[in-house]
Amino acid sequence: MKSQFSIYCYEWGGLKTSIMKKNILLLLLILIGISQITRSQIREIPMVVTEALIERYPHAEKVSWKDKLTCFQAHFQLNNHTMTANFSSMGEWQCCECIIDFNQLPASVKDGYSKSKYAGWQKLSVTEIQKMGNPLQYEIVVQKGALQKKGLFFNINGVLQKEQLKLK
Repeated sequence: MKSQFSIYCYEWGGLKTSIMKKNILLLLLILIGISQITRSQIREIPMVVTEALIERYPHAEKVSWKDKLTCFQAHFQLNNHTMTANFSSMGEWQCCECIIDFNQLPASVKDGYSKSKYAGWQKLSVTEIQKMGNPLQYEIVVQKGALQKKGLFFNINGVLQKEQLKLK
């Protein structure tokens, strides 16, 4: 015969399990809902933003948009280059990044890189960066071994302006 205490503990444990199952189900539903929201566009791309892209890059192809909350980001192809441009919600151009080959860098930037302490590192990518109100900049992403990865930012004169640790 079971004692009163053991019956009470068994019922209490069953109640705990039932509440836990409901909480897990609720959590799963919330996570599914959040994943659906993040997949979908949060806001419509304003017409003034799409027009600004067409005006600035009239030959852009394969355009796709992302809502970054603080701006709208267009990914596109232009003259066989992969590009990303950011626009404000009012259609004001903010910045643009263009993936280029190392051999397309200005001679001064190539020279600056070759004289840097990273010259022997493996070059992973090169990006030309234009930002509103800032001079043209080039980022060379380099890697040494499996764990050391950096973004090197050079100005047009080939001077290393900034080093940024990369995690990816």
